[in-house]
Amino acid sequence: MLPLPPAPPDVPAPPETAVPLRVTIGRPVVRGALTASDVERAIGRTAPALARCKPAFAEQVDVSFTIDERRRATAVTATGASPATNACVAAALGTARTHEAPDVGDAKVAVRIGFVVAR
Repeated sequence: MLPLPPAPPDVPAPPETAVPLRVTIGRPVVRGALTASDVERAIGRTAPALARCKPAFAEQVDVSFTIDERRRATAVTATGASPATNACVAAALGTARTHEAPDVGDAKVAVRIGFVVAR
């Protein structure tokens, strides 16, 4: 009887290659007595927190929230491909605060946050 050939060596799985991504913030659509530029600046101040939400792959997250009389983002919802990214983006934008409160009632905001391949 011939001896068995040696077993092939264990081949490690290739390392996951993380594609470098950057955050993009779309122009917010504001419905209510608040300027889009004030909301845009408030969202921009959350950019460091949004950068920590980077998923493994490029994706877009659609976010909606309300700015109330306390100038804070409330009722934040985020819809995208990854539940973890959605939760992170919602938490980051939940810290947004405008300089001015809406003149009358609340302001409804919709914005798209993108995680795109860095170039």
